[in-house]
Formats: sequence, C-alpha cells, structure tokens
Amino acid sequence: AHLPAFVNNFFKNFFVLLLISQQQLYYVTTVAFVCQQLFSFSFQPVGLNVQCVRQVFTPSGY
Repeated sequence: AHLPAFVNNFFKNFFVLLLISQQQLYYVTTVAFVCQQLFSFSFQPVGLNVQCVRQVFTPSGY
C-alpha cells in the first residue's frame, strides 16, 4: 500500500529541510522580522507575529 500523498510529501519536505536547515533558520528569522515590521505600526499583541509566521510555514493539509 502506498503512503498517502501528504505523508509522502511531508517526509520529503522534512529531509529537504534538514539538508538546508541553516538557510531555513535564516528564512524563519527573516519572515519573523518582516512580520514584525508589517505589524509594528499597529498596537497588536506579539501573538500576531506568531500567527504570521505560522501562516507562512504551515503546510497545506494541516
């Protein structure tokens, strides 16, 4: 039996992320910084930055 496509993709992406973890860490930091800049003009709670980062990195289907 074949694994569901999303499980297959998850593991493929997982190993790719392991290979480029340094770049990924830089990317996460950059996105967090951009989100902070985008929302800095409004007086929103810090949780909004977390939501922004989650939105960027949440794979479809989860």
